[in-house]
Amino acid sequence: MFVEEKIIEMHHKCAYRDNASTSIVTAMAQLAKPFNDAVAAGLLSMGGKHAPVKEAQICFSNWRMARNMEDKMDFPSVVPGFGSAWFKKQRDPDVEEFFNALFNHKDYQYIADDVDVYTNQVRENTGKDIYPNAGLATAVANIVLKRPPELGISLVIGGRLSAWEEIYYRNLSERGF
Repeated sequence: MFVEEKIIEMHHKCAYRDNASTSIVTAMAQLAKPFNDAVAAGLLSMGGKHAPVKEAQICFSNWRMARNMEDKMDFPSVVPGFGSAWFKKQRDPDVEEFFNALFNHKDYQYIADDVDVYTNQVRENTGKDIYPNAGLATAVANIVLKRPPELGISLVIGGRLSAWEEIYYRNLSERGF
């Protein structure tokens, strides 16, 4: 439960940023659309560039496997789970808080160490000054929880849903009936 609690806490904080999914939930509230429609629309914005959890888990897992076989992995020019719209050329404090919690927990130091090595290799191979984002943090949590990549997005939902409720209600425009 430790890892799940920490990742959900991180996503709750991230939900209050002006990101794609939260912006959609906000817009749906302003249009007086039902909350379930707003949540569905927010969720449909995930994957690809926004919240590529599945892709980040696959890429990180492939790197770990290649490293264990002493093989070199070629990185794509855009590595899922890296980069931030809010924290350019620096670590995201909410993501870093999650990784520090793993590093400071004896059962999870191994994977936090892997993330550090992976980060250095991604930065070296891409030539970009980038750091892990919430997508990679979620992928790592999903790995620790021994879950397949397809289910990682549920950790995002778990953290964002209560924040979206508040954001939706605050932005709700009545229909005027």
